[in-house]
Amino acid sequence: MIYLLYRTISMTKPSSGNCGVIHATQPDVMWSDNCMYIKETGFDPTLKTPKLSLYLTKFTGNKDSKGIGANLWYRYRYVNNKTGGYSDFSPWSKSPVISGSKNLPCLNGDCTGVNYTGTDSCHSNVPVMSTISVDYDLESGVTANVHRVVMSPLDASPPTETTKDEIVGILTPSSDGWSVFDGSASRVCDTVTGMVCNIPGC
Repeated sequence: MIYLLYRTISMTKPSSGNCGVIHATQPDVMWSDNCMYIKETGFDPTLKTPKLSLYLTKFTGNKDSKGIGANLWYRYRYVNNKTGGYSDFSPWSKSPVISGSKNLPCLNGDCTGVNYTGTDSCHSNVPVMSTISVDYDLESGVTANVHRVVMSPLDASPPTETTKDEIVGILTPSSDGWSVFDGSASRVCDTVTGMVCNIPGC
């Protein structure tokens, strides 16, 4: 089962040994080189279009961590595990994820149940994005790849449909429905060329 194999590796950084085992035991599944997502090869009109947007369910770090000083937007699409064919995208998250924000993309706009580091999100830098349900179960041979785009903290306008993004993981079952742990979010300000990051709410 794709989920059970996926859970045998670290969600933040799979070890090369375990990823090699996954490639060897699932040669017909188009895992990425790091086993974090399914490779996308081309549009597949037979796949459903996801209707629900992702929302924030956890936003943690540690008390000494540097918060995220850029606007992070998330969306997802379905991918056939064996062909790499993909669906249209879901809508973007309702608002961006950025440390210290008073308008985080929580379910129904209510962030009271979100676990921060401290009393607010100023030191939080690891978001977990979720959706209540997806259109395909674990046995369907279809996975949901999660895409992220990093934008300036001074620009809160949503990305367009054609904004270039990157794949950061897949949705897997969780207590919140289906979720992705974005462990790479804490490093976006160090990896995006030309990005000027700040945390205006902190």
